[in-house]
Amino acid sequence: MSDGRNHNFVIQTRQKEDALYASSELLAVGATLALPVRLVAGYGAVKFLAFSDVMFRIRIEQAPASDGPWTETHRVNSGVNGGGIDQVACLAILPCGSFMRVFVDNIGAAAMTSFSLSGTGHPIANGAVEIGDSSPASNVNLRDCATTTEASIKPDGGGISPSPCDGGLLVAGRDGAVQRHIRVNSGGNLTVAGAPGTSGTSPADTPVGVGATVPLTAPPAGTRRMTVEVTSGSALTLIRVRELAGAAGTGRLLVLLGSTTYGGLDGAVFPLEVENVAGPAATVHIDFEG
Repeated sequence: MSDGRNHNFVIQTRQKEDALYASSELLAVGATLALPVRLVAGYGAVKFLAFSDVMFRIRIEQAPASDGPWTETHRVNSGVNGGGIDQVACLAILPCGSFMRVFVDNIGAAAMTSFSLSGTGHPIANGAVEIGDSSPASNVNLRDCATTTEASIKPDGGGISPSPCDGGLLVAGRDGAVQRHIRVNSGGNLTVAGAPGTSGTSPADTPVGVGATVPLTAPPAGTRRMTVEVTSGSALTLIRVRELAGAAGTGRLLVLLGSTTYGGLDGAVFPLEVENVAGPAATVHIDFEG
């Protein structure tokens, strides 16, 4: 039974919108802008709007502490706006680390003559944690595995009750009848449900000539997740990744050193092909996990 203590649960919240990032620095071709480290714990989302006259990329890194360790959680390239004039990027980030830092890369063919970026921290809606849907079946559970105490927060009320626990803190919600969850182990690291994989395969890079479309190595039997990365090219490189024999013009676009992952808990694996859309001859790598 609960002893009435909070067992070191701390929920940080924000009460207003805060301007976290702003820049109008013009970048030369291939240059990178590094924006300051910000505390983002307690925000429901950090929203970015940026535009320039040349193509650019935004990279988001997050960490549990201000001095790291840092990991990249989001990477997005700008796209042409509806008027076909400026390059625009608009994204909303749900913080999964306590601290965030932002990088902007000029991946266009010319120096910037205009650039504007703003990043705003938004409070959690109505002062509540939003996970799952808004129906009465949706809930958020915080489990303290040292004491097997579970605190449940629900739209129609809440309570504390004992609950079995299988390691770490569990934040859970419902998407219809399906429960979604994130687990944190005793070391403070995010983990996923299910047993870890037992094998990995890393074939040689696949050359992709100028304008060419070539198949990647097919996933071996038992593959659960695969990651594709553009390993050589130039700042102008654009590689499209899609299912084998997919329609021209479809698929994901990757730049030099860009990567994308298929499979995992909620995805699927299938044979892929890559198309060299822009830039010189390139190479593409694929890793398989089973």
